Amino acid sequence: MDVVFLDESMPGLTGLEVLMKIKALNRNVPVVMITKNE
Repeated sequence: MDVVFLDESMPGLTGLEVLMKIKALNRNVPVVMITKNE
């Protein structure tokens, strides 16, 4: 993976939970978290 774009609000898991799973697989992958909330 080159980069992951991740929404903070998702059904089932939060963006932070997904981020922890991604980082457990590859700590070096850059992640950009976005949200529609202000």
